[in-house]
Amino acid sequence: MARRQNSFTNLGTDFAARARDITTCLREEGYNTRDIIEVRQLDPTKQIVLNLRIDVPQQERGRITNTLVTAITSKNITGSRETYDVEVNGNVIDIPIVDNKKFRVQVKPIQGGGSGAGSASTAINESMFAVYCAVRYHLVTQDLDFRQPISDEVLRQAYNDYCFVDVPFENLWADTVWHKSHCLAANKLYSQQQCRVQDARFYRGSGFDDIEIKNAYKRVNTNLVALNESKFTDEDKWNPSDIWIAKRGFDISPINNLNTAAEINKFLDEKFISKELVGVSLKKSEGITEAIETASARFEVMNQEPPAERRAKVSSYKWVDRNSTGGYDLLFENRGGTPIDVYLYYGSGEFDKFQLRNFGGSKASWQIELKGATAAHGRCGGGNVASIVNEYAPNSMPWDNTNFYNQCNPSLRTARISITREISQLLVDFDAINNRRGTLIERDMAQYEEIVAEKSQEWRYSKLNGLRLLKALRDNPTKADQIVQALYLFASSQLDFSSVFVKVY
Repeated sequence: MARRQNSFTNLGTDFAARARDITTCLREEGYNTRDIIEVRQLDPTKQIVLNLRIDVPQQERGRITNTLVTAITSKNITGSRETYDVEVNGNVIDIPIVDNKKFRVQVKPIQGGGSGAGSASTAINESMFAVYCAVRYHLVTQDLDFRQPISDEVLRQAYNDYCFVDVPFENLWADTVWHKSHCLAANKLYSQQQCRVQDARFYRGSGFDDIEIKNAYKRVNTNLVALNESKFTDEDKWNPSDIWIAKRGFDISPINNLNTAAEINKFLDEKFISKELVGVSLKKSEGITEAIETASARFEVMNQEPPAERRAKVSSYKWVDRNSTGGYDLLFENRGGTPIDVYLYYGSGEFDKFQLRNFGGSKASWQIELKGATAAHGRCGGGNVASIVNEYAPNSMPWDNTNFYNQCNPSLRTARISITREISQLLVDFDAINNRRGTLIERDMAQYEEIVAEKSQEWRYSKLNGLRLLKALRDNPTKADQIVQALYLFASSQLDFSSVFVKVY
């Protein structure tokens, strides 16, 4: 089965808009690792108007539930500046809508899965996008209409004739949100002269993408070490392309004889200019939130300019020391919950920000993530965050990840006291917001300490790392802007030795 689609039109206009709001939250990266959403009830006459079940790996159930709560309570109600309230009972999330009507989300466990489940979902989305691109490039004469489904016959022809991907056709599908995103993104690529590859073929995790490109990345890192430069922490920081568009019969073998970062990047740049090879980084299209008449994906060419110009492009990004849009968002209590994250802005726009949080559930994996309107746009791991901060402001951000995570365990009495005090003091220092059911309240140090002392290890670890980054910026005002800019360049894969790609989003 190549498509799964849910429609909420039977709910009526108001309920349907709310349903789309909530399912958008469910499909954000890192929330639902398998993208399995089952509609168990769809009836506007019932108290529970919409009942959704999502299936997630057992060990991720608690983390994903907490993340969903944060996503939903942060989501603006369509047509309003208000956000949603939730009522949480274990792993059941109820969202009051109007009067006694509510939506319900049930987070159910499946056995196995884990990190592999998320990577499987990513492989499906990226491979399906390659198929949609093949349809637009070869099998239709006008833009794809996201209001119409694409038949399995057309999708299979595109898959068989033009795609080299690592997911069997029978495992590919796209829900209504991804269907719209894929249509908009494929249309956008086809409309760009830089992507008009002759007799194009589409690769994802197969062919040269799985061999020559991966091997080239290894040689880039070997060369950087020899040059006493910092090597890349993963391939995405060198080139985050999810699919590659190649001219039919394209010979990539010359790259095997290149051994320096400069040579390899030059090869990719030359093939990009000649329209023989184009790497594409896919993000969920921001056009999915727009009206039908104006919906369109965005497009950017990345890393074709010299490193100095990349740095110049972000020179306006600043650290602003205030708890509001454009500075940072620090909430301790928000509508019945205590968010695990902190947000750091690099600009004045609503989505010009990083999310600072632990992404590892019960494991120590604190990172910062570039947020967009519909998807994340890149990450920077905690160790790299600390390295960047300390490069500009030595010893400003301590980092001993495993030991620090262990110290955040509230069962360790001595560490519990010191960690509790540090978190509480920083909450006071940075004017944390306490939003209790829409009413702002004040808390002092003692009140914070009483609550923080009872918080989980994961919460303490995540919140304190975010607070420590804010403190490092505040304590180094002459370096803070440079730190913010460097974090952005790292997270967005625009480092000095990163290579050319296009981004569609």
